[in-house]
Amino acid sequence: MKKNCLNRLIIIAAVLLTGCAGNTKEATEETQEIIYQEAVKSEFNSESLISLCNSIFEDVNSYIDNESKVCEIVSKLGENGYTAVDGINQLNMTNPDAILDFIEKKEKLENARAAVVSVSYYNGLSIYDMTSDNGNVSIHQEHYQYKDGALCKTLDADFDTTYFEYTKEGYLIFEGRYYSEETYALTLSEDVEHVAFRVEPLDSKYRELCRNYISPVSYGNNNIFITEWNEDDYRDLDFYDVFQKFYKEAYGIDFPYKWDDDASIGDTYLIPYYEFENVIAMHFGVSNKYLRENLRYDKDNKWYDYRPRGFNEADYAEIPIPEVVGCTENADGTLTLLVNAVYPTDNTSRLFSHEVTLRIVDGDVYYLSNHILDDDIDLWWHANRLGDEEWEESQ
Repeated sequence: MKKNCLNRLIIIAAVLLTGCAGNTKEATEETQEIIYQEAVKSEFNSESLISLCNSIFEDVNSYIDNESKVCEIVSKLGENGYTAVDGINQLNMTNPDAILDFIEKKEKLENARAAVVSVSYYNGLSIYDMTSDNGNVSIHQEHYQYKDGALCKTLDADFDTTYFEYTKEGYLIFEGRYYSEETYALTLSEDVEHVAFRVEPLDSKYRELCRNYISPVSYGNNNIFITEWNEDDYRDLDFYDVFQKFYKEAYGIDFPYKWDDDASIGDTYLIPYYEFENVIAMHFGVSNKYLRENLRYDKDNKWYDYRPRGFNEADYAEIPIPEVVGCTENADGTLTLLVNAVYPTDNTSRLFSHEVTLRIVDGDVYYLSNHILDDDIDLWWHANRLGDEEWEESQ
């Protein structure tokens, strides 16, 4: 009896093996996919991450509004094995190898999963949980805001990337669209997400130079770093922008000469010569003679006619972010900084590059020139001030 049962089992096993032989590869692939899906589910757990972040935010114990606090949070996340960055790429990414491995597997069309935590300077964070399937990358995004002692979820969205690239400048950049009831109610369109993470570390010296001398100027509502000029040719440099940009540094108060909603108020301001020229002299070696001859200057009353930027002269909110990526110490003691304009909105880590030459004397900086290294730059976010004739027609 036992022998007969054993024989039947052997026959059944043989039949099953024979019958399944043609589907072995398919069955193996399905099994591997199940194993992969189970594995990636266990690799990242947002609940445990948020629990950790709550304790970290509590330890920081104040509103997250400066780089040192964000750095502390990013560092602690890194110490706990997470890949983390700050929201505007001012700090080196922690555990970047996980992202590089994800990118490599994605390029090989292998299944992969990785997550990045982006810490905001406005008391919150975003989680980008990335999954690659046969080269197609999908994102599960969650955003949290820290309020009343806890991180509260304010966004939970899924989207497929329509753009995904690791650039030669060391950035991971991707784009995708997702549906949001709030946005759709206002715009009748989906939300578009543009994300840029610096993966490759950047020299701390370059970061400090950018923080001290380039970022305070940036590319918004001025043309200091988006036009060609030097000490022998200031024609394209807008010194009215320079006056507005550095006024607070010179006098310790917010810029008072603003455009008013009422077109009959604040169209022009008459600025005493010393007030205007003192601001310019802080960082530029241009002569007062040049300013008086080339700007709207009343030599009898010794004042400058200043017109604040109006509605049609305002830049868009989304402007590129400057990033110093090189520095040359010149024989005359000056420095020439190589700067890339990083622009996530246009899915690029190098919209254009420029060289800024400056001289630092006893802690004071003097800008000597700006040289654009690219031709035909699309400065679509920027608006020049109106010329005299254009301004007259607009009144």
